[in-house]
Amino acid sequence: MLVQFAATWAMVGLIWLVQVVHYPLFGMVGPGDFKSYHHKHTRLISWVVGPPMLVEGLSAAVLAWYRPAAVPKSAALAGFLLLLVL
Repeated sequence: MLVQFAATWAMVGLIWLVQVVHYPLFGMVGPGDFKSYHHKHTRLISWVVGPPMLVEGLSAAVLAWYRPAAVPKSAALAGFLLLLVL
């Protein structure tokens, strides 16, 4: 459960970083350079976002399948389904 919690909050931080810093900076790239810039950004950010995203997904699946007794089944399944929707 702690792994799921940490991975989710790591992703929240990364998402805010991208939303607040990276996306606004896209406007500073000229139209001629944007395609190349975006391709490089996507390739590089994947190495940063991919691992915590994988940990978040796997830990949510494990938590839904092997949930602790203190976690209601509906909460574990809802968390996993919400992650799939996102």
